[in-house]
Amino acid sequence: MGVKIAVLCFCIVLVELSVFLDRADGLPNGYRWAEWTTIGRGVKWLQNCDFPGYDIKFEHIPLEKCSKSCIDTSGCNAFRWFDGWCYLKNIPAWSLDRVPSLRGSCGFLPWEFSSTGFIS
Repeated sequence: MGVKIAVLCFCIVLVELSVFLDRADGLPNGYRWAEWTTIGRGVKWLQNCDFPGYDIKFEHIPLEKCSKSCIDTSGCNAFRWFDGWCYLKNIPAWSLDRVPSLRGSCGFLPWEFSSTGFIS
């Protein structure tokens, strides 16, 4: 029984490593840095996208203040702005998947993911 568990664990590690290597460019699903706009302080930002879930706080503020609010909020590593609302997020590195959205924008703080080895 112990051998079966060890083999299963080894397979899970290989799958996780494969996912990590597929995302070695720092972005999930083959996206490249060139798609993202770099704004003040090195924040990566993109129009018409969302990071669903992982909200830790939301506030009604202008778009240009959303990234600064994330920087200033403990635990925030990504954000989404939509219709005047800024959604601050704490996203696990393995789940930094963006989805298309007809409106709004999203962004993330690359340095918050660098210690995981996910983004260099």
